[in-house]
Amino acid sequence: MTSRARVPRADRHGHTATTRSAGRTSVAVRAARRAGWPLVIAAKLRDPAERAYFDQQVRPLLGAGHDMPAEQPLAARVDLMRHAAALLNPITWPEPFGLVMAEALAAATPVLAFPNGAAPEIIDHGRTGFLCRDEDQMSAAARRVPQIDRRRCRAAAQRRFSLAQMADDYERLYRTRLYRTILDHPGQLTSSQNGNPARCYRALAGTASPRRSRPSQVA
Repeated sequence: MTSRARVPRADRHGHTATTRSAGRTSVAVRAARRAGWPLVIAAKLRDPAERAYFDQQVRPLLGAGHDMPAEQPLAARVDLMRHAAALLNPITWPEPFGLVMAEALAAATPVLAFPNGAAPEIIDHGRTGFLCRDEDQMSAAARRVPQIDRRRCRAAAQRRFSLAQMADDYERLYRTRLYRTILDHPGQLTSSQNGNPARCYRALAGTASPRRSRPSQVA
């Protein structure tokens, strides 16, 4: 974790054992080993169940002298992501978003993930990472990571997950919901409010439309 060189290194960051992620870390360990990559595991091990899972399912797969996983502070996580060859995220549940994948792309790091939850919406298969059906595909995809242009990963994160873009997406969603409410309950609006988005917003939401700056950095 201290090397600054971009050696072939797979990175698996996140929870190691919860009901929604059981099995992920052991899959990542096996896939990295089969691909011939060393693996850095940065994960939380706060709960007894998480420690039990690691001791029973993950530790036996690790070589002698492998460090115990540690929950990393933000600066260390960013550094780890930036210098990893890839993020392995064999997610096994329909996670609504998957922030760790967006964080990896923001660090210009390709993502290899199972196509569950939001992964297909975050990863551009073959361009910013690979969607893998199983452990065999993930191991094979790891060998193809050098084909990924890391600049595309960063550009995708800036285009889709910057603060400004996400704020715009939320505003678009709220506006859509607002207009749907207007169509469903036209009697709630006066003639002066009808057709005026700002007045409709105040009438139905009870607040003025928020004013915000548009920062360009990636969230």
